[in-house]
Amino acid sequence: MSLNNMLSVLGIRKLPAVDENTVLNLEDNCAHALDVIELGVGKARKILRPYKGLIMFGVGFICTFYGKNFTYSILFVQAFRAGGWSQIKKAMDDLRETYNRSRIVLKEELPHVLEAKDALLRLKPELDALEA
Repeated sequence: MSLNNMLSVLGIRKLPAVDENTVLNLEDNCAHALDVIELGVGKARKILRPYKGLIMFGVGFICTFYGKNFTYSILFVQAFRAGGWSQIKKAMDDLRETYNRSRIVLKEELPHVLEAKDALLRLKPELDALEA
């Protein structure tokens, strides 16, 4: 099934043009959504912090009766906490830093990239004529 057929099934006649404003609006909306999620998780953690022991007990109790592999799960969690968590945390911090830096560069460079794209589209007929 072609892309046009799939889009028509979904009721989309034409894909919207992607320009600088569309990308920046999408980025702003995603950043806002991440901020809202972060605030919500922070509030939930603050509210649930006094019940951490009870929650851990409940999860462990449910897992004990849920499956046969509970002991393996506990062993995995302990091994991961001992050996892998610090590396994963460092990698996530590096990823967050890289994302923030690339977002800043994208905001600065996107107008130039869009200008270059427009120039290429304008010059494409001339380049095609030169090839022929």
